[in-house]
Amino acid sequence: MLDAAVKALSQILSPPMRSILWRSIGLALVLITVLAVGLQRLLSWFAVNGEAWLELTWCLAEMGKWEESEMAARKSTEFMPNSGAPWSNLAIALHQLGRIIEAESAIKRALELEPNDPRNQAILEQVRSTA
Repeated sequence: MLDAAVKALSQILSPPMRSILWRSIGLALVLITVLAVGLQRLLSWFAVNGEAWLELTWCLAEMGKWEESEMAARKSTEFMPNSGAPWSNLAIALHQLGRIIEAESAIKRALELEPNDPRNQAILEQVRSTA
């Protein structure tokens, strides 16, 4: 089975397929950027939509824009204070910015709200491992 996986990976990374792979990655990045810009414009019209702020947080994180991701996550927590997702996204952004104490506080809030979410526990472990 491992041999088959290695063979499949070799085919995917072969010169003819490599250009297709790079084009696909490039297209995905363009789509994420377009989505982020679109969400930012949408938010200017519907600034009180917590779900939109939450989605923007993810898009900005995918682009590595951690300061902006933190801002969007904070807005999301304002509109959805009793949902764990905005708090966990805030924790991820803060962790990426090196603000470990704040990240731990945010993920603890997410765990208070959604104690059975394994993603929150994994984020807490990751944050604590860098403290």
